[in-house]
Amino acid sequence: MRELIRHILKENKLQQELKQVIEDSNIFDAADMVGGLDNLKSIFKDDLEVSEILDELTGVVDFSYYEKD
Repeated sequence: MRELIRHILKENKLQQELKQVIEDSNIFDAADMVGGLDNLKSIFKDDLEVSEILDELTGVVDFSYYEKD
């Protein structure tokens, strides 16, 4: 029983720390800390606010490069 309580408290602390990173920096820094957006989604699966933000992340990244002569 104690181990379960410790696990829940540890998980809650991690969520709070990641929320602080999201507020102070951005959601991608938090994702980097846990190994990607999929891991971040699994950590916040029970948090509707963060889950909605993660589900809305879609888009395209365009990269441009120039060759040196």
